[in-house]
Amino acid sequence: MPLTLRRTASLDPPGSPPMFDGEDWSVLRDGKYIGRIYRTHDGRWLWTVSAFVEANQRNGLAESREAAMAAFKAALGLGLGGPRYNG
Repeated sequence: MPLTLRRTASLDPPGSPPMFDGEDWSVLRDGKYIGRIYRTHDGRWLWTVSAFVEANQRNGLAESREAAMAAFKAALGLGLGGPRYNG
């Protein structure tokens, strides 16, 4: 079951500077939302499994989006094939 990354709609109030500046992604599996990956203010990437799915770990920090995606997949017990992007 491949995972897809889709840019997350901004939740920033109108007129405010963007919090994540476009570095905020929803993680989908089979078209259904199962989590999120985004860049934090210190430049690291937070990943979190939000849906009710079997996971070894629910969240963590990584140094890159690719590393965050690999950790997300590892938590789900999936292989390390690259994600599809829809943004």
